[in-house]
Amino acid sequence: MKMHRALFLAVTVLILAWLATVMCVPPSYAAESYQCEPTGAITASGTVTSDEVEFCGILVRTDGTNAATVILYDHSTGATGHKLVDLTVNGSDNYGGFAPPFTIPLPKGAYISITGTGAWAIVYFRVP
Repeated sequence: MKMHRALFLAVTVLILAWLATVMCVPPSYAAESYQCEPTGAITASGTVTSDEVEFCGILVRTDGTNAATVILYDHSTGATGHKLVDLTVNGSDNYGGFAPPFTIPLPKGAYISITGTGAWAIVYFRVP
């Protein structure tokens, strides 16, 4: 009887481990569609993209001394849209950033305002 119980428990654990693996791995077709791509270093204010994208996050870098302020708008034609991100990073912090728990649709692209000596940012988007 003890042997049957031990076998039952072992099989149950194996099945649960397999289910956890299957449930946590997205289908292969979804793996690419959820990838966020970086823009590269942006050092001046301007249009980030005029394409329809989904915002994934932003990384801000200072020069180590001066603060950096970055404002990201949900419209590509300048600071006419809504503020999506308004982030100030202290110079001595070197890095700062923001990543929402889900992607945010930006049907009209994005514009970035960046200030601070030596400041730059990388914005992460995905194409829907």
